[in-house]
Amino acid sequence: RYPWAHHCQRTIPLMQLTVRPPREDDIRHVVAYWCDATDEEWLRRGADPARRPTPERLAEGVRATGRPEAKHAYSIWEVDGRAIGYACLKDIEPGHTGSIHLHM
Repeated sequence: RYPWAHHCQRTIPLMQLTVRPPREDDIRHVVAYWCDATDEEWLRRGADPARRPTPERLAEGVRATGRPEAKHAYSIWEVDGRAIGYACLKDIEPGHTGSIHLHM
């Protein structure tokens, strides 16, 4: 009936998605994503390059995930056991709201 319908009947193997807390070896990748980025990359990401943190400050923020005093909560996203990006929960108002987005 529809010439493209046969494409819809193909089986696509599922990927194993895992979301986990960051480990020490993940931190350098998160830090490099921001601290090694050019001003143009910051702007393309919708961020202000004038607010670029120091690598040490950013690393400490990632390490603070799960601590009561943490202002952000980072998570590492994996597909089939390989890290593909991270998400950061921020603007947290416990019991009310927060925002999160994924960086790949």
